[in-house]
Amino acid sequence: MEAKDIEQKELAYYAGLFDGEGCIHIARIHTQKRRLTYQLVCRVSMYSLSVLQGLRSRFGGSIYYEKKHPTSNKYGLLWSWSLFSRGAGAFLNEVEPYLKIKKTQAKLALQFQANKHNGAHKKAWGNTAKTEGELATEEAQYILMCNLKKEFSYV
Repeated sequence: MEAKDIEQKELAYYAGLFDGEGCIHIARIHTQKRRLTYQLVCRVSMYSLSVLQGLRSRFGGSIYYEKKHPTSNKYGLLWSWSLFSRGAGAFLNEVEPYLKIKKTQAKLALQFQANKHNGAHKKAWGNTAKTEGELATEEAQYILMCNLKKEFSYV
């Protein structure tokens, strides 16, 4: 098997895992300077630490255990792997062609992150005021992501 085939199978595997166990989120954050900002977050939570370590090895990010999750004691420790901002965008860019369930969310997240990157200021995150237009665009994308997530909830 060629290296390209192995790479595609690995990406397809991680995309399937993310479709079933993952979450794409645009977080609304109020900074210490009382400014509103938004951040892209990708997360997978599960009981198999070794699978999450594979995600971290391949895409970066961090792993932590959910101390307060109610099912942690019943089934063992619930672990979460998380990526933020550019890392989350890079991950979604690689797995998006293989996604089924979260494809629309991933496309919106990639558009959101591209807009953040294109409009990024030279200073550190959250330190510069955004224009009303930038905030309105990010808020609209935040609301759209919330609505896309509701389409798949089983309430």
